[in-house]
Order: sequence, then C-alpha cells, then structure tokens
Amino acid sequence: MMVAVRKQEDEIEVLDLELDDLPDELRWREWMNRIEAVIFASASPVDREALSRVVGQGATSIFSLKTSRPI
Repeated sequence: MMVAVRKQEDEIEVLDLELDDLPDELRWREWMNRIEAVIFASASPVDREALSRVVGQGATSIFSLKTSRPI
C-alpha cells in the first residue's frame, strides 16, 4: 500500500507501507525504525492506531504484544 505524504506546501512524497521489494529482515528493520521515529518525535504517548499508519499490514505482529500502557 502506498500513501501520499505532504512534505511541504507543494511537495508530496509517496510512503511505501508494505515494503514488498525488501527482504523480510530489512522490511522488519524499516518498520521498527519508523515506529521508533514516531515514538521519539511525539511529545505525548502514541497509540497503536497512530503507529499502524506508518507500517504495512504485515507488521501486525509488532502490535500483538499486550501492554497496559500506550507504546
């Protein structure tokens, strides 16, 4: 799945969520990098719904861990 992301007023960048062209290990690493970037850039706790917008459907196992607090 590709998602259009607005970088600046007149620039639009396409974000590849699924990363199908990458081997499994690299795909997993990229998803984790994206999740870490969102968490560390946020001033408040980040919920799973927000994180799911930066990773593909194959990353559902990342969110299968049950926690009592937001990630």
